[in-house]
Amino acid sequence: MSSFLGLLLAVPLALGLAVFLTEMCPHRLRAPLAFITELLAAIPSVIYGLWAVFVLVPLLREHVNPLLIQSLGWTGFFSDDNPTGLGFWRRV
Repeated sequence: MSSFLGLLLAVPLALGLAVFLTEMCPHRLRAPLAFITELLAAIPSVIYGLWAVFVLVPLLREHVNPLLIQSLGWTGFFSDDNPTGLGFWRRV
């Protein structure tokens, strides 16, 4: 589930950035944006994962998760049985 969500977010963003850089980006911005993109690609995925666990999960748990439970809890995707935010799987 987490890989699917990652692909769902990353593929449109990557394709959009590639099309923007090659077709629509002004020449002054093309080199800096390409450099920043390559720099982000050089960072190992473990670093992004650690950042997500230590920064993004607490932020989402405290601010976004209560809103999702309140508004979309009826769907079953956003239930209140895993309040830590550290996994997608429901506890049985």
